[in-house]
Amino acid sequence: GASATLDALLVALQQHGGGYERKWDGDCYTGCEGLLTFYEASHIDSFAMRQDFFKRGNPRDVARFEDFSNAFHQKPYMYLLGHNCTTMLNEMYLGDNVYVRRVSIDKVPVTFTFSLQRKHGRWGVEFLLAEDHDEALELKVL
Repeated sequence: GASATLDALLVALQQHGGGYERKWDGDCYTGCEGLLTFYEASHIDSFAMRQDFFKRGNPRDVARFEDFSNAFHQKPYMYLLGHNCTTMLNEMYLGDNVYVRRVSIDKVPVTFTFSLQRKHGRWGVEFLLAEDHDEALELKVL
């Protein structure tokens, strides 16, 4: 299910840069196995000019793996690559087809929220939100 899918993706990101090599469409991405696995499990619209996948900043073009990788190698998302420890803060199912989990990584002062959605019978990452701990733990009442 969704929880096991996200567990496997977090392990893949943890092992990122561990010397794996994978050929993909004739190109070789050395050491990017973990990030490539995460990319392939993401619900990225290959036809959209801009994606709202990385929720911390403005929408950007991440349909190609190279652009996705460049975005992921920026702070704070880069902390997920090769991390040591994941701490689950909370998780919930929003119906049968949406799963959300908030985690902290190592001792980085950022909370990551992963939203997974089931599309065509397959769980995939819909978006990734990164928030500073102070903002993430605040309950905002409007």
